[in-house]
Amino acid sequence: MLEMRVSKGFVKTETYGFLKQSVSQVMNILIEGQNEGVIRTDTDIYILRHLILGTLEHIVSAGC
Repeated sequence: MLEMRVSKGFVKTETYGFLKQSVSQVMNILIEGQNEGVIRTDTDIYILRHLILGTLEHIVSAGC
């Protein structure tokens, strides 16, 4: 996964398109959570997005 992201050709792959769409969906969920009051409005959702995606990446790469 780590090697794939630094590859110059990665942005031209189907996987990149899927990843981009997935990140967008996570962001939409976080925005919806703020709008519904489930996530505090003073929470930086970009940092929260990085936290969620980083955790998922760690789980996948650690083989848990």
